[in-house]
Amino acid sequence: MVDETASHDAQEPNESRLSQVSEVILGQVTGLPAPVQRTFWKAFGRLATSAVEIPAAYMEGKAAQIRATSDARVHAIKTSGAAIASQLQVPPAYVEAASIKYAERIVGRQKNLDAIVSTAAEELARLPPSGLEGDPVGSAEISDDWLNTFEAEAENMSSDYMRTVFGKLLANEVKRPGAFSRRSVKILGQMERQEAEIFARFCSLAVQFEVNGQVFSGLLMTLGEDVEVGGLSRYGLDYRSLMTLIDYGLVLGTFSGRQRVEMSEHVDDDVTFLHAGKNYRYVSEVPGERVIELAGITTTRAGTELMQLVTPIPDPEYSARLEIYLRSQSLRLDRLT
Repeated sequence: MVDETASHDAQEPNESRLSQVSEVILGQVTGLPAPVQRTFWKAFGRLATSAVEIPAAYMEGKAAQIRATSDARVHAIKTSGAAIASQLQVPPAYVEAASIKYAERIVGRQKNLDAIVSTAAEELARLPPSGLEGDPVGSAEISDDWLNTFEAEAENMSSDYMRTVFGKLLANEVKRPGAFSRRSVKILGQMERQEAEIFARFCSLAVQFEVNGQVFSGLLMTLGEDVEVGGLSRYGLDYRSLMTLIDYGLVLGTFSGRQRVEMSEHVDDDVTFLHAGKNYRYVSEVPGERVIELAGITTTRAGTELMQLVTPIPDPEYSARLEIYLRSQSLRLDRLT
């Protein structure tokens, strides 16, 4: 779901990279709009540990609180281990080994969260000012329930690939709370890398319809092909792959979906959309009002939300055929950016 060059599987979080997060924060977070900055600090303070150097001027002792909490947990583990050893009458060394294993698991999960928060900070730093408008009324923020769900899923992401995906998700949620439902977070947490790459392929071909810069629907036009007999296999999406997306709840369970496009009476009026990372518009070549139904595979709400995390890989062959298909509907495809 992300650029391959930005990820390598099975890498431990780079400690020097984590220590550089404070520099990113000091250089970028202070320039964010107030609602975005407030939301970021809430998520950062909740998910990160003192392994990431938290700027004291901003976090007001949060690092000390986190260290104190960690020390308390370690003490509790040791105390519980001693009590268990006494009650079960097992060798103390056995209980100590089990306690160490449990502690290592906790540390591993926290390192995953630290790496994800680091990625989120870097994503926010790269966004242009127009992409950091935040909530228009400045009242929305990430809910505690959402953070609970995110933490539960994100702490299990041990591959750098999936950490990057979760980092992008967190950054997008910070800049616009409510962009991703808890269901979407859970679905993403259940996906293996193979399924994530299938979805990324789907999103690279699909069209994303937007209103006021927000994606409200995704549609992969089948271009008259019979999907059930592998009509889209040439584009890397065979029948089995599409069924996988249905099983995960990312696309609707039908290959004959429809997206209604309403054209006005003016020939030059158009409908804008996103395809392969570029903005386009449909321009009607027939005067008069009309409604066009474009056939294809449509995304669910979760699929529509998660497709915004994908870095698309253009497929010139598919795009060329898409243009021919739209022309058959008396629509012209114009690129805007």
